[in-house]
Amino acid sequence: MEYTPIPIPDALDPEDEGTVLKVLRQNLKQYLFYERGKRAPLCPICGNSVTAPSMHEVLMPRNLVQRNSFNVKVQIHVSQNCVLLHEPDCHRFAQHDPEGKEMCVKQLIEFEGYRNIVDWLNHMNSITTVVAKEPTRYFMNFIKENYG
Repeated sequence: MEYTPIPIPDALDPEDEGTVLKVLRQNLKQYLFYERGKRAPLCPICGNSVTAPSMHEVLMPRNLVQRNSFNVKVQIHVSQNCVLLHEPDCHRFAQHDPEGKEMCVKQLIEFEGYRNIVDWLNHMNSITTVVAKEPTRYFMNFIKENYG
């Protein structure tokens, strides 16, 4: 299935971008909560149910795209890039420890599938090659090392 980008309104006031991103994140968090857990999703770090989750961008975090266009900022808030986990310890581990990132990537693959993630990365490379290059390289190496 080919990745479908999040549509961006043509006449969006730049002052509204922060609000749009906040609403987008809230909607994605709710979607992931129900789709991945049906009741409560499991944290990719500790494996326990997450009833009051924090959302984490795994392959392309917000700080990586902060100087990019609004369209690029929007496109990282997708199920192919985000997991739900506990605050603060699990989130910190996912952000700052390579093993934590690997655990999150494994959960992304479990729920989204390799092909859907690759399609999303290809889309990201088509709209911002510099920013998407390293996350794509990381993901492809991860697949090669862990799945042959």
